[in-house]
Amino acid sequence: MAAQDRRQRGTPLQPILPMTCSRHGTLLSLLILSLPLLAEEVAEARLASPLTTVITSPLPTPREGRVLAVSVTVSTDAPADLGIGAWVNDHDGTWHQALHPQPLRPGSQRLRFPLSAANRLQAEGHGATWTPLAADLIHRAGILLWSSQASEAVVTIQDWAWEETEVGPAGEQRLHDLRLPLDSQGHWAGSTGERSSASFLPQPLPVNPFDPDAFSAEAIFTHESGAQQRVPAFWKQAMDLQEGGDREIAQASDGGRFHFRFRPRLPGTYQVELRASWAQAEAQRWQLTPLVVDGEPWDGYVRVDADDPRFFQVDGSFFWPIGINYHSITDKRAVERIGHPGTPMRGTLSYEAYLRRLAAAGGNAAEIWMSNWNLALEWRGDWPGYLGLGRYGQANAARLDAVLDLAWELGIRINLVINNHGQVSERTNREWDDNPYHVDNGGFLRNAADYFTDPQAQRYQERYRRYLVARYADHPAILGWKLSSEINLTAGRGHQLVGWHVSSARHLRQLDGYGHPITTHWSGSYTTPDRRIVSLPEIDYVCINAYQGRGRRGNEHHIAQLLWLSTRDPGQGRGLHQFHKPVLVTEYGGSHLAGARHHLLTDHRSGPWASLVAGHAGSPMFWWFEWIDQYDLWAPYRALSDFIAGEDLRHPAARSVRLESSDSWWASAWVQPGRVLGYIAHEEWLYHGTSSEAETVGIPIGEAVQAGPMELEWWCADGGGVLGRQSFQHPGGPLQLEATAVRDHRAFKLWRRDGLASSD
Repeated sequence: MAAQDRRQRGTPLQPILPMTCSRHGTLLSLLILSLPLLAEEVAEARLASPLTTVITSPLPTPREGRVLAVSVTVSTDAPADLGIGAWVNDHDGTWHQALHPQPLRPGSQRLRFPLSAANRLQAEGHGATWTPLAADLIHRAGILLWSSQASEAVVTIQDWAWEETEVGPAGEQRLHDLRLPLDSQGHWAGSTGERSSASFLPQPLPVNPFDPDAFSAEAIFTHESGAQQRVPAFWKQAMDLQEGGDREIAQASDGGRFHFRFRPRLPGTYQVELRASWAQAEAQRWQLTPLVVDGEPWDGYVRVDADDPRFFQVDGSFFWPIGINYHSITDKRAVERIGHPGTPMRGTLSYEAYLRRLAAAGGNAAEIWMSNWNLALEWRGDWPGYLGLGRYGQANAARLDAVLDLAWELGIRINLVINNHGQVSERTNREWDDNPYHVDNGGFLRNAADYFTDPQAQRYQERYRRYLVARYADHPAILGWKLSSEINLTAGRGHQLVGWHVSSARHLRQLDGYGHPITTHWSGSYTTPDRRIVSLPEIDYVCINAYQGRGRRGNEHHIAQLLWLSTRDPGQGRGLHQFHKPVLVTEYGGSHLAGARHHLLTDHRSGPWASLVAGHAGSPMFWWFEWIDQYDLWAPYRALSDFIAGEDLRHPAARSVRLESSDSWWASAWVQPGRVLGYIAHEEWLYHGTSSEAETVGIPIGEAVQAGPMELEWWCADGGGVLGRQSFQHPGGPLQLEATAVRDHRAFKLWRRDGLASSD
């Protein structure tokens, strides 16, 4: 009925069109009769109207010349309102169409359908307008036929051809449709710490809006003090993220626009200049409405502390990340090795559940990978959601926006992994064969190692980093940029990797006006990192693994000792505190193949405490996150969060000290002038996960503590909370604490009540 009403108003009859599946581009509606490709380029379509008949072109889609021409022969029994149109879609099935203005008549006719970027095609089933980028991403094309009447008439489609598009003059280069968030008086106002953003469209619109060599723009914000910050503009297509049962559906809601984002840190007036250039021509300049910012000076970003660079700070306050490694939404290896159910891949819906439970347990940090199965923006173009080399998938881009927004709402900082190692590995977790840089996928590299040295590869990586900075760098939810996971498992080697880290980090720092710290990551343990890279001034903090095997003495170290050695190993070139940088363990939990559940549970319960007393920059991030989430094993996070609340590990004289307890107990403490944070754990429990009997443990603190009034608190290391507190007068000399009824492990705090520092 709706189609008939439209025709009565004098507009072309509209077909009954399908919804499309964004994953495979297959037609889902039962109102569709789809004909397969015919080898001989002739389709005899028997109508099934009032269902729509869809015929796929047998010709490959050309890169240029976007006029689809066909010869159509209509039988005499065809309905009088028989309509025809051409359709195109991309790899994700996003459908656009061009409709012929008149119904078909019996007989033969030659029809041409302009499908180039210059012609406005209609969107169906989504809100994405037709753009040069959409035209460039055409994957399939064809013809559709429809009628409001029931008919089985035969229509023959033959002589398929792609004809050249007539190219008109380039026209004036300009910006238009500028959208600023102005108030009713025409003022642009903002607040410190809050994002201010604007958008615009360039004319002409580039075919690839992600290519800064084709078109680039930046906004320059100049504060009244003279301080200046450049903010790159980026292409963004708005996406609606919708519940789809066992998955999340991403559907475009516009054709895309260029945006720029700025988060001011100082109050005052900012002059704003917008600069844009086409094909690297001289930049054109536009002066925009000034931005007037209120509020207090603000710097809510994670920084490496200047006075004690072993730790992080936020706006001067001590920040100790407590979190987990959400490298993906589900982990098939964990399902296989541990045996818990997998989590449905529901995009931001899954991450929202994860992050809310982490925050409720006291967590304030997480690691997230931009991998091809998760949140990467760039991968081979025939995979769902991706557009190929040099083009960035907008569904995942929108998901990352949403994840960062939620993390910030919950007080969680994200260690964001830009590349995972498998992307450029030909051996371990090999994904190189599917990388868009690979020649077989339309790229230009045969060997993965060339990713780190080839000049063209470097330019594409710079473009990717530019996009990441433009879209996300203002976000304070980003803890830091991790250039790669497990870089030693990639195809890069030696000086290749040293040079790549220098150039990549320098480029990232040059772009990022917000100054997020930069890191990289090694598999294995603290012994694995290339010290040449760790020592680079371009690398701000160090990320490592802490996996180990099992056995009482066959295993070299249990998890507590391994974590302690990661910073403190006195061997030449060993402990990582020698580099005066924060050290984060971002993967641990048994071995890389998991382990017995009681072993994993022991590591999960003891690892965060061992990292604390070893002076790590944050708690270690457990790899087997679904196991924690599904079995509600959040208690250690709450316990540690409560324990460290109000503490500040920073001090130039602070250090980790092993406490010489009995052979049965492992003990260590983080010692500062006037304050000790300690942890003890039973050795057999650490090695085997076997719960120990309750016993009394003597803990020698040493002779460095001056005589005077002391306070001591014993803490439950599993669920948190103070088990007991005592005040005593230390007479001087050797100080020994005595913990009673200890099973497995316990934490403690010791400090001077008069506020005086110890002698050492």
